[in-house]
Amino acid sequence: MTRTLQFVLEQGIQGHHALIPEDVIRRAFRGPSCLDGGLDAGVAAETDALIDALQKLNDLRSQQACVADAPRDVQDVFVHLYFSFLDRMIVQRGATYH
Repeated sequence: MTRTLQFVLEQGIQGHHALIPEDVIRRAFRGPSCLDGGLDAGVAAETDALIDALQKLNDLRSQQACVADAPRDVQDVFVHLYFSFLDRMIVQRGATYH
């Protein structure tokens, strides 16, 4: 997944979120961040398992399907983690592309 991860993150910094469907992103951000409060241990474990599964997949389509098949609450946590990570990358680079 190293090449795919690099591609996904570089595209994400530019505002193109290939790994996550737009409707999933919009839904995840409709409410408050699920990372601000206590996170259910089961959802946290499922999100961790999703990330592990994504790392084992070597192509974007398989990774997209993996995210699409995850439960909604896991998708929401994953979206917030993904964007939090992108925000940190942008700050560390010192430039914003979008």
